[in-house]
Amino acid sequence: MKARKIQHSDNGVFLEWAKIHGFTIPIEALPDTGVIVDDLCMAYLYLTNSCFCMMAWQTSNPGAHIKDLPHAFDLLVEGVKDLAKEHNSPIIYAQTNKESLARLYKRHGFIVGDTKLDAYMFAGVT
Repeated sequence: MKARKIQHSDNGVFLEWAKIHGFTIPIEALPDTGVIVDDLCMAYLYLTNSCFCMMAWQTSNPGAHIKDLPHAFDLLVEGVKDLAKEHNSPIIYAQTNKESLARLYKRHGFIVGDTKLDAYMFAGVT
């Protein structure tokens, strides 16, 4: 297994996986930065003009064999950490309501920031 930077052509794959998993996101909302591990899983990395970045849309291939995913997600998180370092963004924010991702983040050195967080999004600016 190997992690690599996301290319623009990977966005279509992500959108297919996301649809099967039951969520949608406009393609224009995806950043140019992220990591994909073979054809198993991917995540995007939103960069800022500060030392802070955000990992988002961690998604697996719905057709992937479950036994391959733990190692693939380990490579994914390490790839995101490397990408953040490359962009001088040592603080990576991630949020999840999935226990498996929470365990993954903790295993890779993330600390719990807020256990009572609700997420909000405003999409009305034109």
